[in-house]
Amino acid sequence: MKRILIVDDDKNFLVSLKDALEKYEGFEVLTATTGSEAEKILREEPAVDLIISDLKMGEIDGLQLLTYVSREFPSLPFILMTAYGSPAIKKKVQELGAGYLEKPLTLKTLTNAINTVLKKEESPEGIIKNFSAISLAQLIRLEGKSCDVLIISERGEEGILGFLSGELTYARAGTLEGDEAAKEIFKWKGTKLFIKEFQPHPKNIHRSLESLILEAAREKDEGKNSGLNHKEKNKKEVTMPLPYEEIVESFKEIPGYVGSAIFNVNGEQLVFHALKDADRLKKYFLQMTSLFVAGQKAAEKTGAGGLDFIQTDSDLGKFLARRGEKFIAMLMLEEDGNIALAKEALEEAAKKI
Repeated sequence: MKRILIVDDDKNFLVSLKDALEKYEGFEVLTATTGSEAEKILREEPAVDLIISDLKMGEIDGLQLLTYVSREFPSLPFILMTAYGSPAIKKKVQELGAGYLEKPLTLKTLTNAINTVLKKEESPEGIIKNFSAISLAQLIRLEGKSCDVLIISERGEEGILGFLSGELTYARAGTLEGDEAAKEIFKWKGTKLFIKEFQPHPKNIHRSLESLILEAAREKDEGKNSGLNHKEKNKKEVTMPLPYEEIVESFKEIPGYVGSAIFNVNGEQLVFHALKDADRLKKYFLQMTSLFVAGQKAAEKTGAGGLDFIQTDSDLGKFLARRGEKFIAMLMLEEDGNIALAKEALEEAAKKI
């Protein structure tokens, strides 16, 4: 009989899942209402075949529990559930080696996911863990989480990344600090990750997370090709960081500004800012991004023109978005916000990105 540990702060939800999975599916189900309770169960009852955890919980959340399990029980499969899902969050969760489910979910959906994961676990290949600092940082940004992340590389190097409401604001690695420290951490291999309580560090990050990741990848690639002569290195194409922060700063000057975001054409959030209703606004932006992405895919199949501009009213205010060649810029304004300036700013953004 397979033993499953389910973690969720909704006690009624836990009871219903436990009853259904034990009565109709024949699993043995353990439950926990907090991440710390789940960790205690794993220490005392190590014979668990699968963990299913909600992503958003108080105290120790699902993301912290996932990092703990990946360190202490690296072969133990893990499924994260969330009621605030998006294609970008799904992708990052899967990159971290976990399964992904969106609430509300049916018993059939859950049992199918459980059986799929357990079947993989029984195969010779097992579960492949790909737990990187980059994927974790991107998921923290998507979740808007405030925390510190302690990173230890396979060579024993230690570093800290500090996040405030999802934004990377602080980095330290040995004697390096700020942007250079973050890039160094993103180049490390075989990292162990520990999510810690947020500390009020002085801000020393001045570039976007995406641009730091891109430059770290470029520098890492150049290091692998260090045998090239100096002239050949100079010929290598350099990817310059895009002016995301500069664009968002220009958006903030628009009368009636509420919030803004920039996504790539795959639907991944690169920058997000909100003056209010951050969670609702982020969810709305993600939904509208999905519309752009779906429209573009349909256009590619039919040969018709894609969706380049949207302007519509919502319960959050007036929404405007402009699709560039590789990125999508979005704005939300108050009802009396300046639409003309917003359109002009979006056109300028489309040119820059």
